[in-house]
Amino acid sequence: MPSELEKEFEKHPGSGDFFFSLSKSAKKMILTWIALAKRPQTRENRIKEVAELAAQRLKPKQFR
Repeated sequence: MPSELEKEFEKHPGSGDFFFSLSKSAKKMILTWIALAKRPQTRENRIKEVAELAAQRLKPKQFR
């Protein structure tokens, strides 16, 4: 679990709870998607997207 993602979860209430309620395979796919970002800016954008959508109880659109 990237520390940046944990910090982003703290900014969005309920996002961490939703993320950890996902299946193991869903969490693994999302974390892999974040890790495969080539540019730091892309990684940062993906982390923000995951946390913001998790706060709305949604997964990123490619994982729905």
